[in-house]
Amino acid sequence: MRRNNRCPSLPSLGAFRLFALSLALLTSSEARALPLAASVTEVSAGTSAEFVIFLSDLGLYPAAMQELQRLDAAGQLPWLQPGLGYDFGHRLLAEGQPSLAATFLEQAVQADPEPLRALGQTPLLALALAAAGQTARAVHLLGQVEDLSTDVTEVAMAQRLRCVLHLQGAQEEMGRACSLKLLGDAVDSVALERLSLRPDRQRWIGGALSAALPGLGQLLAGEPEQAGAALVVNGGFIWLNAALFAEHAWLGGAFLITGVTGRYYAGNIAAGARAWEQKATRDRQRAGRRLVEQLVALPSPGVHSK
Repeated sequence: MRRNNRCPSLPSLGAFRLFALSLALLTSSEARALPLAASVTEVSAGTSAEFVIFLSDLGLYPAAMQELQRLDAAGQLPWLQPGLGYDFGHRLLAEGQPSLAATFLEQAVQADPEPLRALGQTPLLALALAAAGQTARAVHLLGQVEDLSTDVTEVAMAQRLRCVLHLQGAQEEMGRACSLKLLGDAVDSVALERLSLRPDRQRWIGGALSAALPGLGQLLAGEPEQAGAALVVNGGFIWLNAALFAEHAWLGGAFLITGVTGRYYAGNIAAGARAWEQKATRDRQRAGRRLVEQLVALPSPGVHSK
């Protein structure tokens, strides 16, 4: 009689995963159970979506998102139903995973059979894209919401988000225009004016001031220590040159001017120009943040503050 050397059949995929998740629930050790369960995904293609849904049904959202991140790294992201795609997109965005969140939100928006629901989720997709560094696409999507939505609240949110992205993206002309449109008379006029500063032009003012008086450009740019150092050093060399010329030491004075004094004086002018350019950049950034704060503080349509 021949001995049957066949191996016993392996448990089904569902039973194996159920065992792994039971281990997680009983031991509260997802770190031990997830690699065991995830290894089955590599063997059985097309079941990753079911596993993610299974994890979410058990309320193990952190574990489900860990599985999604593993699948993303392996290039095996599953397709999820729009409702679940929105849910995971929201959670991933809240946990600081904007790129992965945008993937599921975009997938859900494109596959959603309910256009109004998809349009309502588009601002959140734009937010995820912006956080992932895809600002141009985010602005485009928000523009679509403004054009297509009939919901006043959705349109207002899209307008504000688009304006915030313009302000944060250093698009000062668009930022100024939308801030004026949305804030009206309540807009901070000082911030609006500083938003139009051109750092490349401001550097010429700083350089001219420091050329007229060493350290003046740095002083007016808010750098008193650098201003004092420039005034003392350049003033000292200028005084020394004047003393040499007064003693008719023309050769020594000329050498000092070309070799030392001229270089320090040119460096002082460059430092003044750089200080004004940096100050203009800081002022623009502060102005943008101030306008963003005003936009965020705007009441929603139909809500009036007392």
